[in-house]
Amino acid sequence: MDPKNAIERRSPVTLVAEPFSWRSLPPGSVDPVSTGLPLREYLRILRKHRWIILTVVAVMVLVVTVVSYRMQPIYQSSARLEISGEMPDLSTLQALFSILPSDEEFLQTQVRILQSDELAMQTIRSLRLYEKPQFAVRPQGAGYNAPFSPAEEVMLIGLFRGQLKVQLIRTSRLIDVSFESPDPKTAADVPNELAALYIESNFRKKYESTLQAQQWMSSQLGELKSKMEKAHESLVTYEREHQIYALSEGQNVTLQKLGQLNQELTIAESERMAKESQFQLVKSRRLDDLPQVSSSTYIQDLQTRYQKLSDEYADVRATYGPKYPKVQRLETQLQDAKTQMEKEKQQVANRIESEYQVAQKREQLLRQAVEAQKTEANLLNEKLVQHSLLKREYETNQQLYDGLLNRMKEAGVSAGMRSNNIHFVDRARPPLSPVRPNKALNIALSLVVGVILGGVLALFNEYLDNSVKVPEEVEQLIGLPALGVIPAVASIGSTTAYSRMLPAATPVKPQAQELATLSQPHSIVSEAYRALRTSILLSTSKHPPQTILITSGQPREGKTTTALNLCITLAQRGDRVVLIDSDLRRPRVHRSFGISNEVGLSSFLAGVVGIDDLPRPVPHIPNLFVISSGPTPPNPAELLSSEPMVGLFSELRRQFDFIVMDSPPTITVADSMILAAHADGVMLVIHGGVTTRESLRQAHKLLAGVNARMLGVVLNNVDIRSADYQYYYTYYYGDYYRHMLEGYGYGHEPEEKPKRGEKKIGA
Repeated sequence: MDPKNAIERRSPVTLVAEPFSWRSLPPGSVDPVSTGLPLREYLRILRKHRWIILTVVAVMVLVVTVVSYRMQPIYQSSARLEISGEMPDLSTLQALFSILPSDEEFLQTQVRILQSDELAMQTIRSLRLYEKPQFAVRPQGAGYNAPFSPAEEVMLIGLFRGQLKVQLIRTSRLIDVSFESPDPKTAADVPNELAALYIESNFRKKYESTLQAQQWMSSQLGELKSKMEKAHESLVTYEREHQIYALSEGQNVTLQKLGQLNQELTIAESERMAKESQFQLVKSRRLDDLPQVSSSTYIQDLQTRYQKLSDEYADVRATYGPKYPKVQRLETQLQDAKTQMEKEKQQVANRIESEYQVAQKREQLLRQAVEAQKTEANLLNEKLVQHSLLKREYETNQQLYDGLLNRMKEAGVSAGMRSNNIHFVDRARPPLSPVRPNKALNIALSLVVGVILGGVLALFNEYLDNSVKVPEEVEQLIGLPALGVIPAVASIGSTTAYSRMLPAATPVKPQAQELATLSQPHSIVSEAYRALRTSILLSTSKHPPQTILITSGQPREGKTTTALNLCITLAQRGDRVVLIDSDLRRPRVHRSFGISNEVGLSSFLAGVVGIDDLPRPVPHIPNLFVISSGPTPPNPAELLSSEPMVGLFSELRRQFDFIVMDSPPTITVADSMILAAHADGVMLVIHGGVTTRESLRQAHKLLAGVNARMLGVVLNNVDIRSADYQYYYTYYYGDYYRHMLEGYGYGHEPEEKPKRGEKKIGA
């Protein structure tokens, strides 16, 4: 076979086969295309189930629209209050307008007061809300002159609270009071009245508290005045009896004198200690260490004169000897200088001793005076203890009296000033439009919710769909390439959008689908089979598989149709092809070609006919031969596994370029697993959108268990109109099919059979 004829010339059909044939992933791996574009996958699912989404959206919008237009309009109005901190004391007009701080707890307390039952009932009675229909707690026609029972009050308060909303505005001292009602006027009157009653109640509470405090302080003021007068009288009497005239320590002569004596005694002690240190030097005869000696100029002069005489005496004595007159005279002078110097030092020592005795005597006298003054001060302090108690009692009573008198005056001012820490910022006004139902918003929200709910239902429906729909799923599930995708006949009808995209395409009739490549060679289905042929020719690296087994997991997945059309496309290339109907249980090949099934594969295996009688040419299809199944045997599996099968394939390989076997379903019977041992490659056919993932895995597992050489998987009968396959079909088939109809002949030129003597691919 000529390598140039292995693939059709100028045929872009290989573009369809290439994404499915050349990409092979291990089982369980993640496809980079699907994971890299999750948004496209979600859009595919949403488009696929768009009618579910549209139905849910339509129902939601319709229901919400009807309900919104049937609802009673509700109006809402709000009043805004400013709440400052508490003002317990108002003694001046300036304090009336001062802004005191208010914490979060205080503001939350005011919110709870505005929501109180008592204030609610006051508002209901003030505005006669019980006469409104929405507050009807008594049967129609019953009067409201009789007082409300506790149960009726509870019902009124519950209805009132259900329409009242009190909200504290964050990071401010403002509170919004809102009320909802079918009547715009009522919606405005209730917040204003509730706020007015709350302000009045707050002022009245403060006013009554101030009056009560003023009355109590008046009763206590007389008693404090009497106590103060008695304490003052006792203090004056005690001072007179004990002759205490100084009222403070600064004015007390005794204490002042004691302080002065202590100070003088401290100075005397310091002086005595200084004199004593010098006296100790005198006693130890260390007169030269005395500061007075070292600082005396006269003594220093005597020492200098003595040193000169001593030096001169030493020089003269060394020169003339001790008997020399000058030496004797210098010795006398030296002795006189020493005597005079010692006398002067003794005078300094006598003076220091005299000063020490004087300092010691003065310290003793001052110490005696301090002790005497302490005795006098102790006697005075004993008298001042009682004096201090009397004085403190008097001052305390005086302070209490003055403070209470001032507080009573301030209470009088507060009671006369109408002060309050709560003020209106905005009063409620009758609203012009209702707050609900907001028809536009409700419809918009219903549209959004419907889209979300419909999308969730679409995703859930897709999750429940366990079928294999696109080639990527095949690669992810079993790790085999998708050799081709065969579209369903019903999905390419003339009324679909795809047929309008390809106006010259001739639709395939349902009854001719089995032989679509023969009856409609220019149809999309034929192009898909030719793409499958190309994928098989390129499925192995050295040469195409000669013996091909076509099987499926379950019945009615299109394996026979695939085998028929694959053989036709191979024969159209000029190759000798034989199709073996190895389904000995439910054969179909002979009916498709209109051939008798009296003699076939079962006859050969049973020894009735020879090999030369089996292949029969198909009319009008050159190079194509068929071996029918023959009569149905009682033991098909035993016949297929018999020794004659080996000889049959050996002879057929010699006579034909390609041998295609149509076998029973893999999961149902074991025939296909027996035939897999004779095949160069096994092709698994699945029904796109019908075959389940479990069925595909099971079929692959069974074939892998017998070491079958798997070529890949064919997605048969795929609905190309579905969103699952739109990307693969629209972007691959649509473009080149238009070019084919324009005369470029994609894959449809008459193919020449290889010339005698040329090598086949892989030969």
